[in-house]
Amino acid sequence: MRSSSIISLLASGLSLVSALPSDFRITHATRSAPPPRGAVRIRSITYGGNGCPQGSLDWQLSDDQGIIPLIFDDFVAYTGGDAPTTERRKFCQLNIALDIPAGYSFSIWQTGYLGYVALDPGTTGTLSTLYYFSGEQNQNEHKTVFRGPLNKDYTAFNTEPMGIYSPCGGEVLLNVRSSVAVSGSGNALMTNDKQSNNFRQFLYLDWRNC
Repeated sequence: MRSSSIISLLASGLSLVSALPSDFRITHATRSAPPPRGAVRIRSITYGGNGCPQGSLDWQLSDDQGIIPLIFDDFVAYTGGDAPTTERRKFCQLNIALDIPAGYSFSIWQTGYLGYVALDPGTTGTLSTLYYFSGEQNQNEHKTVFRGPLNKDYTAFNTEPMGIYSPCGGEVLLNVRSSVAVSGSGNALMTNDKQSNNFRQFLYLDWRNC
């Protein structure tokens, strides 16, 4: 089941990728030579966690096979007042199965985020994403930290490359564990951005021949 905000977007004739802010529409012509268009397919994405109830996530692969946008409707962490401690951290475990052509492998070279943050002085908000390929021992984690006082819609990029490439060709399973967390003694909130009413994460793919 798709969320109402995503249904409205698709009904307008826009794809999840074409509707991205211009800052996020980075082609990987600046990074690498991708496979031919249409040669890569997302076979399935399974997901679970207290930050992504079933039906609250959507995704798409860009036409140039360089970006996977992940659109969350319920990825909210907060603290302050009588808020239960269970609301301070939300996570989502995603298992992304891709079919890629022979002779190619990929890595994540950049992660982008779009959301809203409201932090009192002395509080912090943290975005964290852990990546690994099934069958591989190496993992890589990206973190972005916000410090209060702060109150704004934000765009953020983590440009530290994953540094690990997928197996060469065939079906590849990319595992992504994303989390948002707040801490401190005041009021703190990390939630959907006000304009789109969702939290968006962008995985930028770096392709190479193998």
